[in-house]
Formats: sequence, structure tokens, C-alpha cells
Amino acid sequence: MLERSHALPELQDPAAGPDPSGDLDSFLPESQRRADPEAGPAAWAGEARGQLDFFGFSAHPFSDVVSPRFFYGSSVHEQAFKKMLMTVEGEIALGLVHGPSGTGKTLLSQMLLEYLNPEAYAPVLVLVSPGMSKTALLKEILAELLPEGTALPAQTQALLDRLHGCMADLHGRGRKLVILIDEAHFLSAGALHLLRTLSNLETPDKKLAACLLFAEELFLRRLAHPSYQSLRSRIYMKVGLGPLRLDETVQYVKFRLLAAGRTSPLIREEAFHEIHKVSGGVCREINRVCHNSLAEAFLARQEIVDRETVRRATA
Repeated sequence: MLERSHALPELQDPAAGPDPSGDLDSFLPESQRRADPEAGPAAWAGEARGQLDFFGFSAHPFSDVVSPRFFYGSSVHEQAFKKMLMTVEGEIALGLVHGPSGTGKTLLSQMLLEYLNPEAYAPVLVLVSPGMSKTALLKEILAELLPEGTALPAQTQALLDRLHGCMADLHGRGRKLVILIDEAHFLSAGALHLLRTLSNLETPDKKLAACLLFAEELFLRRLAHPSYQSLRSRIYMKVGLGPLRLDETVQYVKFRLLAAGRTSPLIREEAFHEIHKVSGGVCREINRVCHNSLAEAFLARQEIVDRETVRRATA
């Protein structure tokens, strides 16, 4: 076995191409190789930072990080934002934003979280894990409201009583609890029925809390079941998000480029059509296509993204 391993280099066919253990630069097309032929993996370590300088970005406009800085208010997103604010500011207990994965629900929740005045509201963001129980949901909410390390009871009723006390205390100080629940479609049946209970907590003229749900389309099918009729009737505000049109996709991409610090044109008009076609107008898919297209252009030291760049990036 040892002899065979020593013989392998001698059996290599020169026509098979460069040795994989050699210089990685030798695998790239001529147009994509670095100016320094001796440059190896160590010299490539700063390529991500170099991409920002190459395109004139202060931050990457299409990274997978949810940042309110890059929130683009399409007509539908603006409507959703305003309706959720109306839910919070009015005496409405439940609001719902629904839509396919990648249409901007999480970013919308982050925008609301950042926008709400902390002197008037106590916002709590809950990221739901699959099958989250009502007990787990209550603990998540209380963990955000109480000092770190506070011991919590194990029983659901005791947790609910503790939360009611927190809500009454906030109300006495002129603040309202706002619970934003992302990935609400993952909530268990018990947790969903708990929301109905929370919606009933009020003073004679004020709701003690507003709950905003952000969920995928399958959540609507769950709510259609007769067992959720009471919960469904309490959701006064409901907005659906969907894919962007071509013109919205163009403005979305241009907005994010501008927010990242790019003031001159970077993407050709025909490339926008390709981006929209490949992504289907879904925000997260637009980000992915644009991210990979910029990487493709950078590796080729290509200053403008054209249709062919997008095609290569999504092949």
C-alpha cells in the first residue's frame, strides 16, 4: 500500500491539467488570474474586503444579513409597515403579515422593532422554533422583559400571571407591550390559542399588548381550520407580501447599491431583466443573484455587471 502511494505521482497524466495541490490561480481563466503569478491562497484572504473597495461599497449590499439599512419600501411593504403601526398604535390586539419565504417579512419586523419609540412601547421580538409550545413562548417573552437571570416558574398559568403583571406594570408607566413573532407558522396549536388569551388582556379602554405575527402562506391554511375561528376573528389587520414586479426589482437593486455607497451605475439595464427572470422577484433570491453576479464581476475584474455576468453567476 505504501509503495502504491509513492508511485502515484509518476502515473499522473500530464494532459490531465495542473496538479490540484499546486497553485490555485492556475485553475482560473487568464482574465481572472491575479497580476502576481506567485500569489497563492494566502494572498486571496482579503478578497471579500477587496470587493468592497473595487465597487466603492461601505458594506455589501446583498449579503445574507437582515439590516434595516437596506429596507426598500415597495408599495406593498410600505402598506404592511403602516398597517402594523396602526395595529400597535390603535387598540388592536393582533396583526398579521404573511407571504412566501424570502419576501421581506423578517426585515419588516426588524424595521418595526427599530422604529417603535421605547418611551411609549416595550417591543419584544420572538424568533419561533418549530413546534414552540405555549410555555416556551411565554418564557421567551418574559426573558426579554425581566432582568437577565430571573427565575421563571414552570407552570403555564404561573407564567401567564407573571406576564400579565409585567403588562400591567408597563401600562402604569405609560408603555405598551408589543410582541413581534417571526416564523409564526411554526407555533404549536397550544401557543396559537395562547395568543387569543393574550389578546383578551386589557383595561376598560386599553389593550395591554399588541401582537404582530409574521408567517408564511401555510399559516393561512392553518388559521382556516374551525378550531382557530376565535383567533382568526381577532386578527383585524392582515397584509400579504409577494414577489416584486420588474420595475420594483430595478428600484430595489438600485436602492441597495445606493445604501451601500455606490453612486454611479453598476448594473446594465439588460442585466436587470435577467436578475428579475432568475429570481422571480423574490427579495432574498434577488439578493442571492446579485451577490453572486458581483462576485463573478469582481473575480474577472469587470467594473460593470451585464447580462452575461448574471448568466455566468446563475448557470
